[in-house]
Amino acid sequence: MTETNPSALDDELLDVKHRLREPAYAGFWTRVGASIVDTIVLLPAIGLMMYSLLSLQSNAIVILVLLILMIYKPFMEFRYGATLGKMAVGIKVVDENQNPITLKHALLRDLPWLLSQLNASVGFIIGIFFIQSEDFGAQVLSNFGEGEQSLPHLMEPFCCFKSRPY
Repeated sequence: MTETNPSALDDELLDVKHRLREPAYAGFWTRVGASIVDTIVLLPAIGLMMYSLLSLQSNAIVILVLLILMIYKPFMEFRYGATLGKMAVGIKVVDENQNPITLKHALLRDLPWLLSQLNASVGFIIGIFFIQSEDFGAQVLSNFGEGEQSLPHLMEPFCCFKSRPY
């Protein structure tokens, strides 16, 4: 019968526990896959928003869908530890101690994503509040008159094909 050293067993057990607690970070393509799944999950909401803008012209539906799109990721990561896309590929969002993240941490973590969603929504917000009955392009162009303040005159410096006398 061989005698084992209790200290060696304790060290080995601690090493196994440490390896099990060590996080395995998701790779690039795994994250891309999660993002694609999340986009597919959100497509019905995006379609509803587009349909509402083009046919129903319901501002309430557009605002509701924009809010859903903006809070989806932070809420899911706070409540479930992953979005549906991340769940599908096996990614879990945790803090540095392998604990579930708090709502504050989820919001701070997703702040750049939230800002990009807000930036992407600017066109829809303009559509809601400024484009009602008149063509938006006509509204913009009506602000430019004739002469020095006309739009073609203001665009001259950006035109690369117009020959200018020197």
